[in-house]
Amino acid sequence: MTPKELKDELVKVVENDITDAILIMGESGIGKSCIVRQIGEQFELPIADVRWGQLGPADIRLPVPNHETKVAEYYSPSFWPRKGPGIIFLDEFNMASPVMMGLGQQLLLDRKMGDYVVPEGVFIWAAGNRKTDMAAVNTIPGPVQNRVAHYEVEHDLWAWKVWAHAREISPDIIGFLSWREELLHKPDPDSMAWPSPRTWEMADRRLKAEMSIAPVVGQNTEDEFEAYRKLLKEIPNVDLIDSGRGSSVKFPTEPSMKFAVVTEMVHRSLKEWTKYYNCIRWMITKCDREPEWTSSFIQDVVKLLQANDKKKHREYLGKLMPMPEVRRFIQEQTEAGGFK
Repeated sequence: MTPKELKDELVKVVENDITDAILIMGESGIGKSCIVRQIGEQFELPIADVRWGQLGPADIRLPVPNHETKVAEYYSPSFWPRKGPGIIFLDEFNMASPVMMGLGQQLLLDRKMGDYVVPEGVFIWAAGNRKTDMAAVNTIPGPVQNRVAHYEVEHDLWAWKVWAHAREISPDIIGFLSWREELLHKPDPDSMAWPSPRTWEMADRRLKAEMSIAPVVGQNTEDEFEAYRKLLKEIPNVDLIDSGRGSSVKFPTEPSMKFAVVTEMVHRSLKEWTKYYNCIRWMITKCDREPEWTSSFIQDVVKLLQANDKKKHREYLGKLMPMPEVRRFIQEQTEAGGFK
């Protein structure tokens, strides 16, 4: 499933108070932990975020002698919630030792660990990486696999773009990945740094600080990205297009430049209706031989607003549909099977 589908599923889990344990598996850097944090923020649920792979038995079950009874008691750590609602999130679950996964098994299956009992209203979710993703992981015990809800997440460019636009990730990065989608997530066994949704977020911070992004996405990826950025200096003047003065500006022929100019127009159109209006009219006029670019542009803005700004989404639709050139274009492309 995509990250968005995972988030939608976890929303339903919380809304319906389904407290069965969940195990989320997927590529490193794909956003599993980020999605859990988003759910916590959305429902105002405190999260006990525990890196399970970094703990030992003494970190979660501290033996303390009872001098009166002469029996050892096990104190639970302060990070376990004492009351609900909330989320216990065991990250890096299958990077833990077999002993720790055995202890985690009791928590996941029985909602307790030693003398600690998970309070009502607290969800227990775990996450881990797959062996196929170059992760140093252990096999999850069979009883755990059979008694938890499983979700396997794959990277998805559109879901990432929705997230990236909402967080104002650089249009250069969004445009580059729209053109080179395979570099959204590409593990490299020969490099310590490689591109993933997580490292592209890190790259954005470095890019805005005018720093090299090679330390987070790898040198080969940075070389491709910088070559793409050089092309950006040659794209059509978007200032003329979004201000309604682009009649003399031509749509580029180079594929990477097409992605670049459309991404930049999407970025600007999300902020102001007038820019969207002017860009649509320019696209319909200049891309008559490649209407799929116009279709993609019109729909991307609408879908991104639908995901990130419901009020502006309604505003744009209210102004978009009465435009005769848009109605005519949509009708023509729908009949041709190019507009959904």
